[in-house]
Amino acid sequence: MTALDQYKCMDEKQAVEALLETLIYPQEMKVSIRNEAEDLVQFVRKENKKASLLNKFIQEYDLSSAEGLALMTLAEALLRVPDDFTANALITDRLSTAEWNKHVGSADDIWIKISSLGLATSKTVVNSMVKRLGMPVIRETTFAAMKVLGNVFVLGQSMEEALKRGKKMTDQGYLYSYDMLGEGARTWEDADRYFESYMGALKIAGEQNKDSSGNPLKTSGVSVKLSAIHPKYHYAYKKKAIPELSERLLKLAKVAKKYGIGLTMDAEEVDRLEMSIEIFENVMKDSALNGWDGFGLALQAYQKRALPLIDLLIEKAKEHNQKICIRLVKGAYWDTEVKHAQLEARADYPVFTRKVNTDLSYFACAQKLLAAREYVTPMLATHNAHTISAILHFARACPSGLKYDGFAFQRLHGMGEDMYGKVAEVGIPISIYGPVGNHKDLLPYLVRRLLENGANSSFINQIYDEDLPVSEIVKDPIENALSHDSKRHTRIPLPKDIYQPDRGNSRGIDLTSDEAVAALYKKMDKTIQHMPKAAKDSTAKDVDAAFVRAKKAFDAWDKTPATERAAILSRAGDLFEKHVEHLMGVCVVEAGKNLPDSVAEIREAVEFA
Repeated sequence: MTALDQYKCMDEKQAVEALLETLIYPQEMKVSIRNEAEDLVQFVRKENKKASLLNKFIQEYDLSSAEGLALMTLAEALLRVPDDFTANALITDRLSTAEWNKHVGSADDIWIKISSLGLATSKTVVNSMVKRLGMPVIRETTFAAMKVLGNVFVLGQSMEEALKRGKKMTDQGYLYSYDMLGEGARTWEDADRYFESYMGALKIAGEQNKDSSGNPLKTSGVSVKLSAIHPKYHYAYKKKAIPELSERLLKLAKVAKKYGIGLTMDAEEVDRLEMSIEIFENVMKDSALNGWDGFGLALQAYQKRALPLIDLLIEKAKEHNQKICIRLVKGAYWDTEVKHAQLEARADYPVFTRKVNTDLSYFACAQKLLAAREYVTPMLATHNAHTISAILHFARACPSGLKYDGFAFQRLHGMGEDMYGKVAEVGIPISIYGPVGNHKDLLPYLVRRLLENGANSSFINQIYDEDLPVSEIVKDPIENALSHDSKRHTRIPLPKDIYQPDRGNSRGIDLTSDEAVAALYKKMDKTIQHMPKAAKDSTAKDVDAAFVRAKKAFDAWDKTPATERAAILSRAGDLFEKHVEHLMGVCVVEAGKNLPDSVAEIREAVEFA
């Protein structure tokens, strides 16, 4: 997978230039896309009275407000709190930080008024002398409110409930991609439970499937998260994890094929990408899946590797004569990826630092996928009117002449109903991503959705805001990307510069890169070969001599001016970094440390120096 390594943390300016060279985006298409997007936004605004409670709730409580932040904190933490005392403390802390009364008068929707009035009343009780008497009621009410909010995003707590709630949409011709909620497995017990959950979901969804063709544009399917079905889905365990996960995923794929429904691998952190592609290929090339086109994976446009990855996947589809599905998303872990790159001191970020660059990547990826419909079935996930309009134009302009055939849009359950109701009129299949699971498992998913859609910059937030002109909402992201002199976000320094001007960040090593790890082992081997294999034990005389030498050295060091000592330490830090591979070899052999701990040990020494 070293073919993708070169793109992982490439310079953002170079990545953007490569995308611009690929994208076909003439001026008249640009104008037509904007006009069509404006029409779509105006249609949705006319339908505002029919907007979902969620859309109205997000509009009222955006994340720039104290109220929005308080609600998100409650949503993230409350359902996980194990005892009433801590739950009371959390509710008291969060409800006391916001002004709920202003929403009672400003909200247009009766349910928002009632919610705000309830929260305002809760704050009054919380801040009063009788809060002890009122807290049980407030606690149970707040728990119920968080569950109601979760139900907006989650299709059902079980597959049976999800199928029942989704029947209205499937009767109208919509498809579903059911996702069994759950974060990464920590134990094999967790992994086995999630695996059986996915297996059960496939069987239940399959038994309800009325189309046995296996055509992903005519049938619903199930999404699977690899980290949920294996507790060691990490690079360090790849030799065991890849074959074990391939075996597990193949079992799920065989069941999906049997019932003629789809199976899609969810996208996860960028450090797992190479492993996921190897697992995907192991499964897709298995002869047991011949004649079934429902196997696919999700691809994140915010990765700098997104476009080269599409090229690689198309090559694999051709090589194995197997059509695959690719769900194109913009990406939901941006803040996590940026922070991780900084903590690990990577050479650059694996994701774009400007949102408009992600939009540009999405456009280029969508064009490439639509042009390759002979080998892939694109499932294009978006809630942005301008992006939807662009995809429709790309499809019409595609040299294959397929126009609206051979691909589908995808939206999240609980969002975008009005907009996609209009889009569905042109006959393109619409798939709904429907999370399924209990309230405990939905928390991380719920917070991601709130973060994405409650922020001021969110399209979902903006589309219902009548104070924002339509032209502002459907701004062309390509023009926006071109307008920036610096393609990288000016307020997000490179990982090595995050502590500037005070100091540089200590150098890290990407231990999830085959190329970097191979180079590291090569240099470490030289050190290990020349290290002494054994040494005699020290005697009391040896210890005394060591203390004498240390005291002499300390006397000299104590008399050295502080500026000289600082320069010596700084030089020592530079030398540690220069010889990091040699020092890692020492850590591994003498202290028995693993590679991540060895890197951390040396980086800590450098930072102290």
